[in-house]
Amino acid sequence: MLLSFSLNCVCIPQGHPDSYGSYLAYISSKKEKHTLSKEILKFRNKFIDGMHLFEYVLRDFINIEKRCASKDSFIVLHDTVPRDKVTSERNRTTNFWTGDVFKIILILKKYRPDLKIYNADAAPTGLTIVSNLDSSSDILFNNYEKIVNEYVGMDFDNLGKDVRSELGVEVADIDRIKSFFYT
Repeated sequence: MLLSFSLNCVCIPQGHPDSYGSYLAYISSKKEKHTLSKEILKFRNKFIDGMHLFEYVLRDFINIEKRCASKDSFIVLHDTVPRDKVTSERNRTTNFWTGDVFKIILILKKYRPDLKIYNADAAPTGLTIVSNLDSSSDILFNNYEKIVNEYVGMDFDNLGKDVRSELGVEVADIDRIKSFFYT
């Protein structure tokens, strides 16, 4: 089921920040050199979508949490519910592709159990809301290389038979999703 609701937000395409009247930012890692602009830093909540590789999402998550997190902030991640092995591979071979972004869920669960993670099965590739952010945490930053080395060789088959359970995928609940936006 595709969920739809109205929010006071704007998506900011990479290289074109326009933050007026909104409080949700779009961060993309599609360029090799990625920085957070001053306009992006004004936003309380962030949306990460980009290269479809977990190490880019992890790097963006670290940067956003460190620089932008407040007590009531949250980060939204896209492409966190892989559909099958082919579309979740690191190298794109299909038109539809999530890459290996799903690994960020496993990483956050292992290295940051203090975070609240809601991994919603929102069509077509999942939507994850991460809250209880802590801008003083250095765990992911200090372990970045270790984490990348640990997860780069993992693929869809490593998740076992119950992929949804392993990733903590829940039925998308519109009221629960709205609760993050309307506090």
